[in-house]
Amino acid sequence: MKQYKKVILYFIFYMILVQMFLPEMVDSSIIYDYRIEYDLIKNKHENIRIALEQIGRAISEEEVDDYIVLVGDSVMYSSPGTRTQSIGYYMEKILQEDGRNIGVFNLSIPSNQIGDIYAILLLMDDYNISRDNVVIDILYQGFVGRNPYPAPVFWFADILEEKDLEAYNHCYDLEVMNDKISSVGEKRIVDELKKSIFNKMSIMKYKDIMKAGFVKKFNGIDQSLSSEGESWEEKDFLVGMLDEPTMYRIFSTKEFDMTEKNYQIYFLEKIMKLQEGKNTLFFMHPANKALLDKVKETPGYDDNLELVQEYFDSRDAEYYDMTGFIENNKYSDHLHLIPEGYRILAEELVEITFCWFN
Repeated sequence: MKQYKKVILYFIFYMILVQMFLPEMVDSSIIYDYRIEYDLIKNKHENIRIALEQIGRAISEEEVDDYIVLVGDSVMYSSPGTRTQSIGYYMEKILQEDGRNIGVFNLSIPSNQIGDIYAILLLMDDYNISRDNVVIDILYQGFVGRNPYPAPVFWFADILEEKDLEAYNHCYDLEVMNDKISSVGEKRIVDELKKSIFNKMSIMKYKDIMKAGFVKKFNGIDQSLSSEGESWEEKDFLVGMLDEPTMYRIFSTKEFDMTEKNYQIYFLEKIMKLQEGKNTLFFMHPANKALLDKVKETPGYDDNLELVQEYFDSRDAEYYDMTGFIENNKYSDHLHLIPEGYRILAEELVEITFCWFN
């Protein structure tokens, strides 16, 4: 009996040590290396909390006082390139070469919608990640009516519910969100049990991270999205892929609704209120117009961009429309860029945000 008691005591002591020190022992590059590891979020979106926890710890331990936070979708994430072909990587290198001690942290996730960006900004406060200097990318298609897809919150509806119940309830009006919310509700009891007990245990919370670490160690491969350096001009299949009714919303020419009936505007208003008094840059990353023009005519496209410009002007917000800035041969497809395109975009963002730290 004494033997069992000793084993139990050793086990309890071991679990206490694991609970206390596991988050600090984890190789943070498994979670974040110039950007958040996408597969960890794709497989379990709750891992965004671990990512922010690790980033917040790094900021504190390294005493990073001045830094820029990037929040956006697959464009800001810099798909389809690797981490060393990403906007965050290029911005950091440019700043270092200029002798400026300014960090860059990229919290973007592919498929993020405007509601996800808002949820991430709210969550940053929990991990002492400053919102003083934030860059947010937005896309033309975000302003196109959702009929009913895509949902205004793709990943983080539960975080939105936790942080802003009013915004969460507002999304009930959209059929696609009803589907998402009801599926969450069906497993509410199990999820609450996990949240209240299991997810507070480091060994449970970090199990995906430890698994990813083993894969990285034994396989020796980069698990992030792969590099793709080819320009869209070398991909004949793209025109046919885009010439489908389901893809037409990317370049819809119907006049934008610039009221809060549009979920894009609703969440932009939320973001601007949250970021009041802070440096916040919104930039429009335009679609590859040369490719779109091969698919169909787009009358009204430029008029809609003007509506967006007028909207931000009326809010006295810092907004930059990148339309025409990136050469067409720097695109990988209708939206994403080849590495050289992301490097050019990074240079421009460094230039625009220069005044924030002077």
